[in-house]
Amino acid sequence: MTTNLSECINVVLKGTRNLPVAAIVWATHERLQQLFMRRGRETHAQLQGGQIHSQRLLTAIDKNRENLLMLRVTHCDHRASVFSVEEMEPVDGWSQTSYRICLSERTCDCGLFQSLHYPCRHTLAACAAASIEWGHFVDPVYTMASVFKVYDREFPSILDEKM
Repeated sequence: MTTNLSECINVVLKGTRNLPVAAIVWATHERLQQLFMRRGRETHAQLQGGQIHSQRLLTAIDKNRENLLMLRVTHCDHRASVFSVEEMEPVDGWSQTSYRICLSERTCDCGLFQSLHYPCRHTLAACAAASIEWGHFVDPVYTMASVFKVYDREFPSILDEKM
């Protein structure tokens, strides 16, 4: 995480070496303002195009769907929204082969459903077996409307260089 943060800062500060502090602040502000304006336009276009969820979420869901054929829903209780999903082949790094999913509590034994706040592959398998739309289990933060709110705010300009 520290490396990622350092890389992000290096990208923003690229080309500002040996400049006075005021010039570095000004350059950083200008680059962030341009980024916010560009991302705001992109997000607005996606929102106007009818896209409901962010592209990153859709990419993650597609990745989780890749191996759904290797999962088998072995037990389900539709009333309680509890499912048991069994891995047909072991997955690298996971020793567990059976997972309990509770849709009403938005939990899965793998822990990804709770931590990421969108359906993991086991939850997607349970939803597919019960013909339940997975979109209901996605946290609202992944909607395009929420993403647009981040970039909708005005990016204020620096009033006075002395300040």
